[in-house]
Amino acid sequence: MYPDIRMIAADLDGTLLGPDKQYSPYTLQVLQMADGRGIRIVPATGRPRCALPAGTQDIPFFRYAITSNGSSIFDLQSGRRLYACDLDADKTRRILEILCDAGVSCEVFSEGNAYADRRRWENPLSAPEGSWHRRYVQSTRRPADDMPSLIRRLAGSIEGFNIIVPDPQQRRSMHKALSAIGGLYITASSSFNLEVADSRVSKAAACAYLAGRFGLAQSQTAAFGDSLNDLEMLRFAGLGVAMGNADPELIRQADDTAPDCSRDGAAWYIEHKILGTAR
Repeated sequence: MYPDIRMIAADLDGTLLGPDKQYSPYTLQVLQMADGRGIRIVPATGRPRCALPAGTQDIPFFRYAITSNGSSIFDLQSGRRLYACDLDADKTRRILEILCDAGVSCEVFSEGNAYADRRRWENPLSAPEGSWHRRYVQSTRRPADDMPSLIRRLAGSIEGFNIIVPDPQQRRSMHKALSAIGGLYITASSSFNLEVADSRVSKAAACAYLAGRFGLAQSQTAAFGDSLNDLEMLRFAGLGVAMGNADPELIRQADDTAPDCSRDGAAWYIEHKILGTAR
């Protein structure tokens, strides 16, 4: 039992959300119970603000959201960006050079908005997630006919890049080239992408900011996740919990493991081991 937890930061896809990319009634019920106990519930996602699941901003216990892997924290009630950690213009230009040389598709996040080059926007089925991903990309991204020009215009206010590289060898080459720039945070939430932001960015840094804002000790925080972009957050939290469906490396480094997201594993863990109210 972990009765001293006062903040829970949880990833969305593969964690709080089920395979249907929705919050289950049971998950919402348990999170509402936790909120009633004075526990802050904070979504912590790689998604930009514009791509949060429908209804997220209307859920009263989701006051704050960590988005774009920790590049931003938004107050969901006011829409205000409380915390910002954007790439500087020079790093942005050097990333753009690598993208142009490689000829890969990318998405760009800025001020809570998301942009995709038109070929990706029109054909997101080239990614492995299938038909759900087509709907997701086309409903949350703005298509850009000239992505390099857009990136140059946004330079200095970019939260991060999502680079689509399904080929493992090309992904390794791109990771090496991006790492050579220095001062970058490079992670992934799937086997076919690279997510790039400023080196100061992580879900852990954003969690630390919120814990300080709430006057909480690190030991009073818990974090749930399933992908490698959750690793720093689980390491930071007083209690770091990997989902049963998580990347094996995340499970290896976590303090504990929850059941699979298809079984509402995060909610089950919160109810049984943090709230202690299992029926």
